[in-house]
Amino acid sequence: MTPPTRLRSKVMLIHLRAIDIRRIIGSYGELSDATMYLVEEALKIATGLTKL
Repeated sequence: MTPPTRLRSKVMLIHLRAIDIRRIIGSYGELSDATMYLVEEALKIATGLTKL
């Protein structure tokens, strides 16, 4: 497991794209459960899966 990054980071939904899992060769860190929940909710709104 990669330790969480100490740098301030952003999730940029305008850069959303699908990639093959085989292209993922590592990670830069991890998100807390609370942050991941917020990202998932923002993705639902950005992709039209839920209403505002």
